[in-house]
Amino acid sequence: MSKTAQQIAVDAVKLVDVFLLYGDKVGFLLNQLNKIANQPRLTIRKSIAEKIDKFIKVLHFLNEFEAIKYLSALDLNGDRTPQWLKDNPMLVFAYLAGKALGVEIVEVVEE
Repeated sequence: MSKTAQQIAVDAVKLVDVFLLYGDKVGFLLNQLNKIANQPRLTIRKSIAEKIDKFIKVLHFLNEFEAIKYLSALDLNGDRTPQWLKDNPMLVFAYLAGKALGVEIVEVVEE
C-alpha cells in the first residue's frame, strides 16, 4: 500500500532528528513537515469505495482515468447517474485519480 503525504512527513520528521543539521534550516524543515503531517485528509466510506470499484470492474474500464473521463461526461442530474457520484463527484474523481497514480489522495475509512 502506498504511503500518504502525512505518513511520509511523519517518517521524515523522525529521520530529521538523526541528521546533524544546523541553524534555522532544521526548525524550518520540521515546521513544514509537521504542517504536512497535520493537514486534514480527504476520506471516503469503504462502502462507497467498493461501489466505485465494482462500477469500474463491471463496465470493464481499462484504467481509472478512462472511468473518470466517462463519469465526468454524465449528467449529474440524470436518472441513470449513480447516487454516489451525484453526492460528491469531485471526491469520486480524487479517489479514482489516486488509484490511477498509485497514491492515497483519498483515505478509505470504515462506516
